[in-house]
Amino acid sequence: MASLDSTEDAAITWAKEVQFPWPTVMKEDLKKTGIMDHASRGVPHYALVDKDGKALVTGKQACLAKIAELSE
Repeated sequence: MASLDSTEDAAITWAKEVQFPWPTVMKEDLKKTGIMDHASRGVPHYALVDKDGKALVTGKQACLAKIAELSE
């Protein structure tokens, strides 16, 4: 997840509250990760990206379905 929270503590607090299990990338680190290649102007924007930076799927439902499939 790419977080636009103003602090890492805010992002971590949110992730814990909603039981978000995936790593969070803070806004100052976005360019380093290549995640901006999948950016959108809308918030939230869901994109499931593989280890090589390729978008597997986009959209909330598609991402959740793919995660469920990969978790089997």
